[in-house]
Amino acid sequence: MYKFICVLVLTAFSLTVNAQQYFPFVEEGKTWAELNVFQMPIPISPITYTTKTFRLEGDTLVNGKIWKKHFMTNEDPQLGNWVFEGYLYREEDQKVYQYRDILTGEKMLYDFALNVGDSLFIEDGLPFDYWIHVVNVDSVEVNGTFRKRIQFDYPDEIWIEGLGSIYCPFDPIYGQFLIGGGAYSLLCVNDPNGAVYQDPLYNFCFIDSIIYTSISTNEKLNYKVNIIRNATHNETRVQISGPGEVFTTYQMFAINGMLVRQEKVPGNDFFLNLAGLKSGIYLLRLFGAEALYNVKIEHIN
Repeated sequence: MYKFICVLVLTAFSLTVNAQQYFPFVEEGKTWAELNVFQMPIPISPITYTTKTFRLEGDTLVNGKIWKKHFMTNEDPQLGNWVFEGYLYREEDQKVYQYRDILTGEKMLYDFALNVGDSLFIEDGLPFDYWIHVVNVDSVEVNGTFRKRIQFDYPDEIWIEGLGSIYCPFDPIYGQFLIGGGAYSLLCVNDPNGAVYQDPLYNFCFIDSIIYTSISTNEKLNYKVNIIRNATHNETRVQISGPGEVFTTYQMFAINGMLVRQEKVPGNDFFLNLAGLKSGIYLLRLFGAEALYNVKIEHIN
């Protein structure tokens, strides 16, 4: 397990023209870490954390085209236990293609040339064939460089040039359709020059439930956090039981990593300030001198 080197700064700017420099998705020497935070829809169920790390490596010639092999590990990537999953990837004209075998052929995974108003037909076998529509295109600053960002209407998918989906980089769109309460997110990306992206809620590129829980704290502290949502009144209540003022500040992040709210914790029993926020999933971080708590919350207007 290793700590991140450089934090992603996400600053949105409107795009009137596309950025001149294009950042490819398919690159050797790049790794993507994908975090799955899962909790059964039962209040007392524990939250589990698992991380998959991906990389592309080696050239393979298929039908006269050069493809990169796709490797994955469920363990800390520093252990080197990489497994070839059988998928191949290539990129051409800002489009990323995936190939599995002669029966399934190749399919387009990304089209980073899309603009507002464009539509893309997703074909993966019924019932998952449908059109997705681009509703916004702008740019974000990623580690000192500006990259194109594409947002779709449904599902509320976001692609960033060179990084891919901010949910599932090698399974865009379909990573949104989860059963049982799981949530995928892009944890971090490292390219040949070093760290590029880091989820602002976490300081690591590999997290699992054995070495990480939703609560990290000094062993001498003993506290509990309850997150209670009242759907009728659209309120989210935070109840903290513990020795004094365990937490001093809370932050809320949009799912794309942007900080949307930061306020002092007013006490051990309070309602989150959700005024002015759009509907969606947010990441809540409570922190103090010796304690940290991370959780995802849903806000519906």
